[in-house]
Amino acid sequence: MLYKNFSKQAFLFFFLLLVGVPPSYAYERFGIDQRLSNIELEKYDRENNIQIPMRDGIGLSSDIIFPAGERQNLPVVLVRTPYDLDGTISAASALYTHWLRNGYALVFQNERGTHWSEGSFDEFLFGAKKDGYDTVEWISNQSWSNGKVGTFGCSSSAENQLGLATQSHPAHKAMIPMAPGAGIGQVGSFHEQGNFYRGGVWQPLWLFWFHQYGHLKRPKIVGDFSIEERSRLRESYNLQPNKSKVDYYSALQSLPLRNLMHSIGGPATPLDDYLGLSPGDSKWRELDLVGEGDSLNVPALWMFSWYDIAIAPNIELVNYARRNRLNKNESDNNFMLVSPVTHCGFGSESEQTIVGKRDVGDARYDYIGLFTDWFDYWLKGTKNAVLEKPKVQVFTMGDNDWRSYKKWPVDNTDYVRYYLNSTGSANSSAGDGTLQRTKPIEITSDTFMYDPGHPVRSPHYTAPLGDAGAYDQAELELRHDVLVYSTPVLEEDVNVTGPIEVL
Repeated sequence: MLYKNFSKQAFLFFFLLLVGVPPSYAYERFGIDQRLSNIELEKYDRENNIQIPMRDGIGLSSDIIFPAGERQNLPVVLVRTPYDLDGTISAASALYTHWLRNGYALVFQNERGTHWSEGSFDEFLFGAKKDGYDTVEWISNQSWSNGKVGTFGCSSSAENQLGLATQSHPAHKAMIPMAPGAGIGQVGSFHEQGNFYRGGVWQPLWLFWFHQYGHLKRPKIVGDFSIEERSRLRESYNLQPNKSKVDYYSALQSLPLRNLMHSIGGPATPLDDYLGLSPGDSKWRELDLVGEGDSLNVPALWMFSWYDIAIAPNIELVNYARRNRLNKNESDNNFMLVSPVTHCGFGSESEQTIVGKRDVGDARYDYIGLFTDWFDYWLKGTKNAVLEKPKVQVFTMGDNDWRSYKKWPVDNTDYVRYYLNSTGSANSSAGDGTLQRTKPIEITSDTFMYDPGHPVRSPHYTAPLGDAGAYDQAELELRHDVLVYSTPVLEEDVNVTGPIEVL
């Protein structure tokens, strides 16, 4: 038992590092020492390795944790993930123990083709729609369920919620998707196809993700096993893919792209095919991504962060969901909160929050209170004031304060146009590139030599993920193949709140 608990704590530490939580807060989250909440979890009844049946006969491995007391009429929170369930639970145990104390049953499920779930991982987010629907159907029909299910989770667990929300299951009453960018296909001007592209260029972080998690082939346990037999196997064997050490940055120097996974001795993955697709390829519509043409009609508390790679399409999806509700006569139940942290760093804020090298001050927020009020309203019918909260809450960096708005972009925004200008020598910070309010009288052009053998690499980029947050990039501006346009030194503070577009 001591070894088992140590393993959970170690996984928690490395999981929080992976999603961008600073090391000093790796054990503390939501202002609570999660080593204590992990111990508290042990006192609740937990049924592991429940195989929830899908429509095609496949069973998805699920762990269910029940609150104390009689098992009846329980509201349920569902978390679906491709990652290890023990680690997933430990990573937010402070929140989960709070919900258990407040009478919620919690269901954690591995996606199709991952860990102890049956089936194969054929595509990214494979089964988010149908498997999610079938899981909610199974939960709502259990004798201990009150028939109301809320979904929760960050990153992959958020992206699973998007596809499910398009299916309009009557028991899916509310959701809290946190950092769901990789579940978004095309929306508005963004054709990122699950964060695979940015500006039409594929994002190298996916080499890491598919190498570690997105395997088409994996060991499988074949045969009919009881829950007890599956539990014994799970105690003895770990189906977490081996995180072998790879020099991803060196691998990214090789061509063609389709040979990337092979060049590092990686397994067969869907990445091999995705690298041959363009952002507009119809193949992307075959995945369980969500975008234009879909309707998301589940009340949603959208949680984003400024230092996440998908913040722009995330916000665009919220506005799209508001505009394209099936029933325009019903209230718009989309609420959005944007924190100054990195990917999935919610709850890591402190009295002095440091993001990368930037001090944003006291950015703490009562997430546990907000999340609980949200689910209490939709899953328990509690008449609280959660729907009276502002539709948009964002942390304004620089002012270092939380602000509330009715919508995004905010009302009465003063849109200002800036022009790029130079005499044709904007190369490096020593050049003459300017960013100015007045339209240039004479149109000039700037050129630079692009050398793929000497890419412009952030000094803080360590493949595959890099160091998230704010860092001084001034040394890159010394390069002759970087064009720099700057305003004069500002004479007074400028508040920039809203979208920035390059025309």
